[in-house]
Amino acid sequence: MFVRKNLTFRSILVFSGGHLVWLVLWSVLVVALYEYAGAEWLSIPWVPLAVIGTAVAFYVGFKNNSAYDRLWEARKIWGAIVNDSRSWGGGGARLRHRSVPEGTRGGGRVASCPW
Repeated sequence: MFVRKNLTFRSILVFSGGHLVWLVLWSVLVVALYEYAGAEWLSIPWVPLAVIGTAVAFYVGFKNNSAYDRLWEARKIWGAIVNDSRSWGGGGARLRHRSVPEGTRGGGRVASCPW
């Protein structure tokens, strides 16, 4: 997880590892084959790329939306847990400080969970 606000070029290289190196080499090889060796079969039409790109954009958008919904649901549940625990703790503190006369039921002790 990144906790700093800025990324250095070196940290990006360390994070990407060798992937960046082999992707650049592959790209240079493909461009060199297409431009200098006359490999015209490497060309790709734009229509399939546009259709696939649109489909991928919709897919990623819906995945992002569902991930945000799960995050928001988890925040609501965690907030409810925190509020309930604070209420329970406050109730226990109030019960602990309530005075019970001697000789009554409980012998001066207070039950922390009355149910």
